[in-house]
Amino acid sequence: MVRLDSEKHIDFAPTSPFGGARPGRVARRNAARKAEASGEAADEADEADEE
Repeated sequence: MVRLDSEKHIDFAPTSPFGGARPGRVARRNAARKAEASGEAADEADEADEE
């Protein structure tokens, strides 16, 4: 519980993902893996169309 007059002083750190900074290490890694996997699936579909 926080007093209403102190509430304006409490916030997430600017470097926190909750404060608007970039995602954390694991979130970035998972996003890269997901993008790579979807990119490979699209590449395979393109190769099949070319044959």
